[in-house]
Amino acid sequence: MRKLLATIWFCAGSMGILPAPALCQTTSKTMVVAHAGGAAYHVHNTRSAILHALDVKADIIEFDVQDTKDHIPVLHHDFVLQPDEAQQNHHWLDKRTTFIRNMTFGELSNYSIGQSRSGSPSDKPYPFRKNQEQETIISLDNALKFISKSPNSPQVFVEVKSALDLPAGYPAETLAIDILKIIHKHPAKDKISIISFDWKLLHLIHTIDPTQKTVYIFRDPLVYAREFANDMRDLGIDITSLTPQKIIDRLTDGLGPVSNYSLYADYIKKQGGWMLDAYKDDATLPLVKQAQKIGLKTGVWTVDTLTETSKAAALGINAITTNYPDVIMAVLRLSSTQ
Repeated sequence: MRKLLATIWFCAGSMGILPAPALCQTTSKTMVVAHAGGAAYHVHNTRSAILHALDVKADIIEFDVQDTKDHIPVLHHDFVLQPDEAQQNHHWLDKRTTFIRNMTFGELSNYSIGQSRSGSPSDKPYPFRKNQEQETIISLDNALKFISKSPNSPQVFVEVKSALDLPAGYPAETLAIDILKIIHKHPAKDKISIISFDWKLLHLIHTIDPTQKTVYIFRDPLVYAREFANDMRDLGIDITSLTPQKIIDRLTDGLGPVSNYSLYADYIKKQGGWMLDAYKDDATLPLVKQAQKIGLKTGVWTVDTLTETSKAAALGINAITTNYPDVIMAVLRLSSTQ
């Protein structure tokens, strides 16, 4: 009863965002993407997180992928193992590891990544997490195998983490080959999308396999350039030769800064992309309308409030990425019946 009342309130426009029809007419078409498997409940990109996403029947399961020294794609967000997120022999690390690209899968398997250190910045945003201390990094191949056994048959978003050809990661060409090699092994390839901020990487994916479904992640390019430069500097990468223009040009596969976001949608469609997946604050009405007009699916990330869900649904967004897939799915499904 409480859930129903909450949904009626949400759908009736009491949030002061949009009238009820704008929300309720779109929710039945909206897919929910479990971000990193549903990071609100388990550590990002772990087997436990993915199993939870399967349990709640998320429409799409998303996770991040890095590539190892022996070219085995694995599920992990950062280019290194962070001291607040990894243990060895039941002890937290004193400092971050070397880059994952410099470690073999066997070496990575010596670390436990099922917990985040209590009270750390990696832990505080997620009070509902359940920790699995002995969990280790899993390979992309194994993750796809056990997802394929689920009767729910969800779609999968494989987010390839790219350092834009800087030494923290592999060049785009290597990443494209290694990721496709794994995906091509799986019979449910049509349910797997490769997604990335790196549009050059996605261009290479299309060149190698024009049938591969891709999702172009979009963030305001200048904001991304600042965040990327900070991340690389924190990892000890020399960024003295980088400029915002160089990063944006590389990020967007040469398209560079544009005066109208709609031009990015046109580029994605021309390249053969399936979806434009925008940061929630960058999903402007003109961008979404243009993407939908030319036949692209649209997504937003990372949506963790009911207010944000209302805005996304009112735009007619096709896919909402969230750390709380169970909550967002419940709201959307119930509101679609009102």
